[in-house]
This record gives sequence, C-alpha cells and structure tokens, in this order.
Amino acid sequence: MHEHWSIIYETIKHKMHVQQFRKREGSYIIRGLADDASKVLTAINNLPQVSSASFQGVVRKSRGRDSFIIQFKLVPSKAKDLIKETV
Repeated sequence: MHEHWSIIYETIKHKMHVQQFRKREGSYIIRGLADDASKVLTAINNLPQVSSASFQGVVRKSRGRDSFIIQFKLVPSKAKDLIKETV
C-alpha cells in the first residue's frame, strides 16, 4: 500500500473533495474543496509521515466552500515504516 493513500483518506474524512493529487519535484500537491481548509491542513500536518504541509497560494471561497491547494513532503523514514506495517 502506498503511504499517500492514508493521506488521501484523511482528507476525505475531513470532507474534502479531492480534485487533483500529484507529485512534483519531491513534493505532493492536493487540490480540492472543503468546508474548512484549515481543518484539512491541520489533519494532514498531524499525520506522522507528513512534514512541512502548507497552503500553496491563497484559500478562496467557491460556492460556499474553501478552494485550496496543499503542498507537503513525506518524512522518508516514516513513509518506509508505514509501508512495512501495511504489507
């Protein structure tokens, strides 16, 4: 199991509609909508395999929901440990 599935699960659990998920230059980028972008960012930052999660650009309102992009990196040792635990 890839370590990023648990991150996506966490975003969905916080009612985020994920529009895009990609990896670019060693960082992961999630674009989407949620009722509260700050709660989603906090949830991602609280995951042990994530380091330096932050908003990329501004958070905008779109049809009453927050529209945003979060960029983060994985902690290398935590990501490897997570993969071992799930196998």
